[in-house]
Amino acid sequence: MTKNLKSEVDQFLVMYWSTPHSTTGVSPAELLYGREYRTKLPQLAELNTDTDVRDRDSEKKEKGKIYGDSKRNAVTSGHSTRCYSNKRKQTN
Repeated sequence: MTKNLKSEVDQFLVMYWSTPHSTTGVSPAELLYGREYRTKLPQLAELNTDTDVRDRDSEKKEKGKIYGDSKRNAVTSGHSTRCYSNKRKQTN
């Protein structure tokens, strides 16, 4: 290893913080600081408002919930969701 560990970790964190998240579409640094994180790579200016981020996050979470509920055979009744499985516990 020619570079020391600290500089490698720093470089990784800069890349992580400046990369837009798949759910929110905004980088973690932008969500935390309220502005774009400055990097050496050129970027196209794209305006994202806070409501856009929240709406996209809600849509992704709802889509994930629907998928998860269908995989677990969840049934919604009233205020609760119950999961039913075809597997039964065997007693010896």
